Amino acid sequence: MLSSDLSSSLPLINKGKVRDIYSVTQSTLLIVTTDRVSAYDVALASAIPNKGAILTLLTAHWASILTKAIPDLRTHILTLDLPSQIPPTLHKTYRHRSTQVHKLLPFKIEAIVRGYLTREAWDS
Repeated sequence: MLSSDLSSSLPLINKGKVRDIYSVTQSTLLIVTTDRVSAYDVALASAIPNKGAILTLLTAHWASILTKAIPDLRTHILTLDLPSQIPPTLHKTYRHRSTQVHKLLPFKIEAIVRGYLTREAWDS
């Protein structure tokens, strides 16, 4: 899936390099993770099949582990279930790549690590 289109069901809030964000309610957003590839701050024309589903499920998995290990930890994730506004005919397409989240103010921080492992890195 290179692009999502839920405009007949939900208003599009933002289309990022990899994720598309839709408004579900005043306090809930739907994040759809596509298969688009982003490298060096550019969205490439190619895609990696099922990348969006894998990223979404990995995020949910680690959020679950962390919230169990740290009881006071709260995340923005509400559910991986699709909102009722999404027609059943689209459920197969958007299942596992969509996350309903709390609508919060972002804490904007970006960290980019670019480098290569060389033999010296492995030796140390």
